[in-house]
Amino acid sequence: MQPNLKISLQKILSDESLSAKAKLAEISALINNQNEALIPKAQKAADILRKLERNPEKIPQKIKIGFEAFEKEFGPLNEGEVWIFGGRPGMGVTQLLIHLSSNMLALGHSVLYVDFSKNPAYLLNKFLATKTGIPFTDIFEKKLTETEIDKLKNASNALKKQNLYLGNNDFEYDGFINYCETQIFENKIKVLVLDSIHSFFKSLGKARVEAISQKLILLAEKYKIAILIGQNLSRAIEKRGGDYRPIFDDFRVNHYFERLATKFMSLYRPAYYGIACDEEGRDMADILELRLVKSNNSYLNDLQLKINFKNSTITEIIGELPFLEWGNSTNLSHQELKGIDFLKIQLEDLKMNGMHADHLESKTGLQPPLKPKNDDHLYIAVKYYLQTMDTEMLDCLLDRPEYQNFPKKVFLNNLETVFNKFREQKDTFFYSVKSSCQNCNKGQEGFAFVGNNTGNYINLLFYIENDKIIDLHECGDLKLGYLGVNLNSFVYIDDSMTSSFDDFPF
Repeated sequence: MQPNLKISLQKILSDESLSAKAKLAEISALINNQNEALIPKAQKAADILRKLERNPEKIPQKIKIGFEAFEKEFGPLNEGEVWIFGGRPGMGVTQLLIHLSSNMLALGHSVLYVDFSKNPAYLLNKFLATKTGIPFTDIFEKKLTETEIDKLKNASNALKKQNLYLGNNDFEYDGFINYCETQIFENKIKVLVLDSIHSFFKSLGKARVEAISQKLILLAEKYKIAILIGQNLSRAIEKRGGDYRPIFDDFRVNHYFERLATKFMSLYRPAYYGIACDEEGRDMADILELRLVKSNNSYLNDLQLKINFKNSTITEIIGELPFLEWGNSTNLSHQELKGIDFLKIQLEDLKMNGMHADHLESKTGLQPPLKPKNDDHLYIAVKYYLQTMDTEMLDCLLDRPEYQNFPKKVFLNNLETVFNKFREQKDTFFYSVKSSCQNCNKGQEGFAFVGNNTGNYINLLFYIENDKIIDLHECGDLKLGYLGVNLNSFVYIDDSMTSSFDDFPF
């Protein structure tokens, strides 16, 4: 049920001036109006379903990866999707892409692999090293025993029976998409891998990069293939300090990829930056951390693997990162707000482990209040005064008569009530986390506001037109951006939103 309908029902039911008969009449009228508004959408949905029944091949199919833990944490790879893998040089992007490709080849998928910084002969040796476990340098330098030569012959014969196509890397702008489309059509390619794409893009202007990005997305949809892209991440990672873990902003992507690519996954090796052990004393020498930093169709998860650069293999599954769990996911009314130092303790632990205050946002995903400048957009100021719990300033900045279907005065009173509850639990301000709705207003952007002591949080969607905020609306189903800490509990601003409407017979 949509939030607006819930609120309207609650208002009718709580109106003591209406008789039971009058309430029933009001509810009937409300439901009839709601149904009339839904009829066109329902009709459209039915038409789509009928078309799919006639053309079931139009339903996107899963492409099995053959890597159970990977699929469990990050979801299936579907036809028409574009996944982007990023890491600084030496993190293992190529090795991971070859490992995934080898798995999919073994499952019968056709793979076209193009690396813009390595030639096909080099790639072939990498595939053979992955299949046999023989060190890549020994294959490349031909320092092989008789047993290893036999293993390579068998692996080479197996590869010939599989549908692996290694592309050249000397493309001009005009020929690249034509080459890909020809290969996809003639060889029935199911997975297109484009490694080191930054090496190709750096020679092109912005307009051409955007044009190719758009065409790649259209290719994936047109031919029902999946595209895996490998790229270098920004040098800003090294400049930030801390433990150098990547965040989404380190992906140097244009707006087509940012908006339409399905997943962005970062690779990180602690040992590369001299981090020998984790917080629990575990050896990090061969650990590769995969982090899903942005996704259009799944939660943001993490996975640790064991990577062996010498043998070009990715093997043992270690498990999820212990410090990136999602909290207890409890929904509370503000009357039940939990008062424990849930977030404060985590942040103090991070500081004890060397986190500088300047690195708070990159390390945790939490943005502290930043005082707005004179030329900032209005929503920046509104966000700041929400973070500082200043309803007087919010009253000055917000000029609409209603917010969240309440009169402005009632909405601000509800906010102040919640702010006081947070203050009682020693929260003095909110951190903000960018987020987006996953349900009724899917894709609508907003923020989670996280108490600096308890880790309890509220969610608000920001409806903006022409740089003006036309509405603020509570949302109980926001997908949060990257978080490196656990949150405590989601708290409703309007307690009526916690009431159950499941018992209504309509």
